[in-house]
Amino acid sequence: TADAQETATDTLITAATDAKTAIDAADTDTANDTLTAAETAGATAVTAATTYVANATTLVSEATQAVTQANEAKTAADDAVEQANDALATAQAANEDTSAQEQAVSDATTALNTANTSVTDANTALTNADAELTDANDTLTAATNLNDAIEAVTDGIVADDNTTALTAATTAATAQAQANTAANETTTAQDTADAQETATDTLITAATD
Repeated sequence: TADAQETATDTLITAATDAKTAIDAADTDTANDTLTAAETAGATAVTAATTYVANATTLVSEATQAVTQANEAKTAADDAVEQANDALATAQAANEDTSAQEQAVSDATTALNTANTSVTDANTALTNADAELTDANDTLTAATNLNDAIEAVTDGIVADDNTTALTAATTAATAQAQANTAANETTTAQDTADAQETATDTLITAATD
């Protein structure tokens, strides 16, 4: 499970990295889609890496339990060998047939060898599980850093667009104010011209008379 999740997570991190590279800051719907795709890919990679860590943690827990159980089996096998040898010694001291005791010693020794192998295998599995968990944590860190980097890029693009929009709005407001002033000046000039026209007409009439 952990190995499969590791492979899936690595694939998603690669996809998120590609999506980050494909981010387009242009003001088009297609470019905007690249921002959405990158953020989605980054978040998905983090989720997968988190699951990978959980799986690896479970693996370590199970491996630790296996080591404990293997050691318990070895302890029991050690005791069985000791008891079988004691029984053999007793039978020999009593000049009894020791066939059964010898078989018991053989069986106990075989069980002990198996237990020793189990302990070795369990410890190896635990070492591998610990390494898997370390890799999982490193992978989660990488995915988180990548996701943060994607977020920084997209936030930067949004901030730039907001700044551009604000600048455009300010420029438009300034232009409108200038247009309003010009319109007012035009109205004043027209009023002045109209007044002058009236005065001139009056003067012409008076001169005529």
